[in-house]
Amino acid sequence: MVCRQVLLLLKKSHRRQRVQPPTLTRVTVEAMGVFCVAILAFVWVYIPLVASQRAYNHSDYERAATLETVSTVTTSITGILVVVPIVYVIWVSYSIWHHQYIPPISKRMSVTHKAHRALAIYFFRIVAVFLIVWIIGGIVGGLAIAFAIMDGNNWPMM
Repeated sequence: MVCRQVLLLLKKSHRRQRVQPPTLTRVTVEAMGVFCVAILAFVWVYIPLVASQRAYNHSDYERAATLETVSTVTTSITGILVVVPIVYVIWVSYSIWHHQYIPPISKRMSVTHKAHRALAIYFFRIVAVFLIVWIIGGIVGGLAIAFAIMDGNNWPMM
């Protein structure tokens, strides 16, 4: 969401258009959408994992093996879905660089250009943190999947 807002801000600033901030309703709806997707992703991975562990505890090994396979598949799909936001952020970053929406530093820059440049760089720090967190999360998720496939054990770090 932040990345899209930065792109819109820079595009409109580049065209010398006035930028209207998003309404409180729009921000709230987008934030609730993000939270709902995060909750669904958690439930998508967590429920098969817990059900598999409970089946092992009750000595229902056939059901536990099936649920462990389901858990591995849901974790794999979630790991693949991690790539989508990373690719989008990289595309937006490339688009901003390619279209030169952030003007280079010069002594003749207006105050407005300096302010937009500073704001864009500030938001791109947030984007950098986002990328670092998602890439590390993808690596950890990939390791968990690799351990699950090699050892037949789901989430060996636990």
